[in-house]
Amino acid sequence: GGPISGVAPGFVAKQGCAAGDCRDGEGTYVWSDGSRYSGGFKNGLQHGQGSLVFSNGASYVGGWKKGKRSGMGSAIFPDGRVKAGRWKDNRYVGVSTHAAPTIAGIDWPDLSRPAAAIGGGEHDVAVIVAIEDYAHVAKVPGAQRNAADWYRYMVKTRGIPADRVILLLDEDATREENRIAAEEAAGRIGRKGRLLFVFIGHGAPSPSSDDGLLIGFDAQQKARSLSARSVGRRDLLEVLEASRARQIHVLLDACFSGRGGDGAQLVAGLQPLVVTSAEPTSDARTTLMTAAASDQYAGPLPGTSRPAFSYLVLGGLRGWADADGDGEISAGELHRYAANTMRSTIRGRRQTPTFVGEEDTALVPSAAERGPDVAELVLGVRTGADR
Repeated sequence: GGPISGVAPGFVAKQGCAAGDCRDGEGTYVWSDGSRYSGGFKNGLQHGQGSLVFSNGASYVGGWKKGKRSGMGSAIFPDGRVKAGRWKDNRYVGVSTHAAPTIAGIDWPDLSRPAAAIGGGEHDVAVIVAIEDYAHVAKVPGAQRNAADWYRYMVKTRGIPADRVILLLDEDATREENRIAAEEAAGRIGRKGRLLFVFIGHGAPSPSSDDGLLIGFDAQQKARSLSARSVGRRDLLEVLEASRARQIHVLLDACFSGRGGDGAQLVAGLQPLVVTSAEPTSDARTTLMTAAASDQYAGPLPGTSRPAFSYLVLGGLRGWADADGDGEISAGELHRYAANTMRSTIRGRRQTPTFVGEEDTALVPSAAERGPDVAELVLGVRTGADR
């Protein structure tokens, strides 16, 4: 007997609670072959959130129920395949997507195929939050696909260990879980590592109108609920900046206008975000990129149902943004690439990403991937719009 007897066929379960409470609580259980589970337990089985790293190099991070993978989670197999999405009774159910008609002539690259491995992420810790199917407010089509591509990049291209990447999707991404994930990541990072936080979902102005809110999964269509069920941008930054990380990179594919991807208000009566002269952070380690200005709304890539900003930033990190060809992606290069590409290709709305930080901050080495031909993308947008 012992935990996870139904998860790893062939394992000889052996009592090996290395830390904590492996019966009803939080703990770490180790098998004789070196496999290790860390997370929640109930009645001696994994339950809640946890990570399992097998001795053969495979891993799973996410939800558990009665000893089986259930809920939102990500698995990496020994052959390098990644499955990120919903699980039920140890079976991968898949990532929900909401297809939208594509515009003829637009060929955005598929980011689900990982870029070439560049490594260097062994000391890093990352959090990816993506909410596609909100319980009560408008959906964010394609958020989970973008999150899965980000997860592959972090684990397979950057080489961040799977148990150091926290992935929260849909119902797992409540206000409490989002903040706890930020606290956990901040507590785990050391002085050699980069701390990364990616949020793909809705934002809104705070009641004080001088801060932004990252809306949690279960927020209702009421102004008070949005405030109560969301994490404030400043609060998030304070948590992350209390860490020992040598660099902190925050990407918010959300806007703080309180509008959805179609421009409609999420909740009637929200006051617009008031832009103040004070920056949201003064920490020199931090780079903060947000999908749109305070009077704009974040929307999809032309011809797709995928959030534009997080897609383009990920492409930029893979090499598309290396404008000077020096093999390094700087914060300024990344921001300019995303801003210029959206300015060139998006029609029908203005979406200008914002940036706070030092432009010459070196983020990561380029994976030397060539980006799409922006001129052809522009022609595709214009031609498709005329049809």
